[in-house]
Amino acid sequence: MAIAVPPLTPLRREWHDLRFGRDLVWTEGRYRLRDYKLRKTRHRPGREEYPGSVHPNAQHFVDARLLQDDDPKYLDALRENAEQQEWPLFVHPNGTLVAENYVSQVWSSEFGTGAHICRSIVYDVVFALSEDATLAGMVMNDHTSQQARTRYTGDRAKQAALAAASKEIDGIFDAFDA
Repeated sequence: MAIAVPPLTPLRREWHDLRFGRDLVWTEGRYRLRDYKLRKTRHRPGREEYPGSVHPNAQHFVDARLLQDDDPKYLDALRENAEQQEWPLFVHPNGTLVAENYVSQVWSSEFGTGAHICRSIVYDVVFALSEDATLAGMVMNDHTSQQARTRYTGDRAKQAALAAASKEIDGIFDAFDA
């Protein structure tokens, strides 16, 4: 679950402490962040809450956290219990709480890079739409400075410009072959 859920929301170090009921609730057919305040920018006006949610394609990972080995028919009751008792989202298989930075450590062990790659993925996706769309990437990643946008998209912009120039040159040469 530490790998499946983060790319869909802005991953931050405090993720180890996400709790059902307090931060994550089941509503309108999906898990949604409720009154979730990212530590990094929670005191800035207009950035107090992040209304993210877990995409339905990744919800089964959260469901598995609740079900353990129980029958899926108990899922609604388990969701209700988890929210009332504020169960932690991330725990070790033996039930103990995970340490701060746990999610990033899982990403690092699997991919050789920390979970900051999630923010890069968001920028890559929106950059594929347009360079202007990277403003949406800033909002999705809870970045407030243009420096972050530039840092995350700079290499992609160069690659896109080189690919466009290469395609244009190919077109020129192709015109001579016609």
